[in-house]
Amino acid sequence: MYAKLKFNSAVPAAKAVRDIVRLITESAAGNASLSNLGSIDVSNSTLTAGVNSGWTLYTGQSIPTNSTAASYSSDSFYTLQATSATNSRTKYCAIHGNCHFASGSGMTYTSSNAAGILLSNVNDPTLANAQNSYNFGSGYSSSSTSYMNDKGWSSVSGYSSPLHIWADPTRIILYTDTWYSGRGPLLMGNFEGNQGPLDVWRAKCPTLTIYDSTYSLSSNADHAVRGRGDSYWSENYGGRYFQLHNMTSHGSTNPGVTAAHVGFTTDSYSAEPVYGSVTGTSTSGASMSLLNTWGSTARANSNIINNYGSTSYTQGLANHTGFDSSGSSTLVAEPLYFSAHGGSPTTYNFSTLTGTWKAPSNIGTNMEQVTIGSDTYTYVTMSTISGHSYLIKNT
Repeated sequence: MYAKLKFNSAVPAAKAVRDIVRLITESAAGNASLSNLGSIDVSNSTLTAGVNSGWTLYTGQSIPTNSTAASYSSDSFYTLQATSATNSRTKYCAIHGNCHFASGSGMTYTSSNAAGILLSNVNDPTLANAQNSYNFGSGYSSSSTSYMNDKGWSSVSGYSSPLHIWADPTRIILYTDTWYSGRGPLLMGNFEGNQGPLDVWRAKCPTLTIYDSTYSLSSNADHAVRGRGDSYWSENYGGRYFQLHNMTSHGSTNPGVTAAHVGFTTDSYSAEPVYGSVTGTSTSGASMSLLNTWGSTARANSNIINNYGSTSYTQGLANHTGFDSSGSSTLVAEPLYFSAHGGSPTTYNFSTLTGTWKAPSNIGTNMEQVTIGSDTYTYVTMSTISGHSYLIKNT
């Protein structure tokens, strides 16, 4: 399923969340329609049904009708579930507001305190308190409403930038050119990866969540993302991070232990491959060191938030060429991958199943349609940095 949603002016964040979740879950039932949504400008929105999303609401949750007033208690947090492609296990993600978990107040705001909209992984949907501070991979835990709009898709002028949604059983992607008050672009995605030897043994489905924004990144944001994600960094409104979920330890310290969240963030506008003292969260909510999770060297390599160097601004295709069997140059798109050193037998690939790839920048226009073989992709460019764009397969 693909949709472009243009929301009406002054729509509360809670109702925007409600419509996004309604569209994705109705797609799974085969009855998705723009006319079923209550807060969008239908004439400036589009829906391509394509593959059904495959995502349904978690047991016991329901979506209020369009006429019901927006409320933090009924619209703050929606957990979605789907069946993994490789082992038929249930996986989860959440779409929710960046409001503090204690009460969710602020979800109905349309002023400068409007809550941003986030996509997160979910640790344990069976928890009695679904707003537990470690249950979601992202979210604002402060009791103040001052910075709820500083992360996630939000616009006090009525969501002036359309929201693009790709949803199928292996992924959910939310993308917008402008996510709040001129800040943009923003891409949030949940992606299914391949199963490693120990992951198959465990009743888990490894997934990846990306939060990718180029706005106002702080040079002193270190590599340690807290287990459920940073909801707000001082002088770092946007942030760029990815989190790995339900990864089983291959190290010598805690072999076989499953981490609920293992997170990585950039420390500059152009992230180098991630490494170092990275923290995560166990399935019980306790802090977990990467050293204990991944092996004795506590090092990892990934291109997920790596822009291939801060000086490579305009090379585009020249820096990312390959050759086919006839010797002609070709575009090189790379899989979103993660590989841990120190004993891990698995390199996780989050592109093959999801049809979403890292691509060179400066080779086309944003949202351009690209045909590769029999498939059509959308080219999403985040910045002029050479490796900071995506190819997203249409469904």
